[in-house]
Amino acid sequence: MRIALIAALVAAGIAAPAYATKIPPQFLAGTIAASNTGGICWTDGGATNFRRPNPTSDVLMTFGDINYNAGSLQSDPSFVVNGQADIAFTNPTAGNIFFSNSLYESVTDVPFSNYVETYDAVNAKLTVSFDINFANGCTLPISATFYK
Repeated sequence: MRIALIAALVAAGIAAPAYATKIPPQFLAGTIAASNTGGICWTDGGATNFRRPNPTSDVLMTFGDINYNAGSLQSDPSFVVNGQADIAFTNPTAGNIFFSNSLYESVTDVPFSNYVETYDAVNAKLTVSFDINFANGCTLPISATFYK
């Protein structure tokens, strides 16, 4: 059924979702790799969880500390967001991340792009990558690996 849906979308000229070809288990634990863009936004990585209730729904993912500097200088105000986030898709590879634990309006609803997800059924490994696009122009690459 899923292949027929993707074939119909392609035939209609609509891009197919970037979801993994085989649906992983609904809840996975894993790690996010450290990422730094020169001090304007960064994460030290760490433990994370991934949950997608069904094959076409939004993703719930947890993050350790993501540090975001509101300007382009290290002396500008900075914020830390962490905890559970709702990754809501507006198209197959982009959308918005809603950080539910953020106290800062400017980093509550942040765009993301370049979402790619692959699932290795043999090793029960899900790999997810995307870019978080902060308002100050900082693009933070995120790469996470999850295991069953």
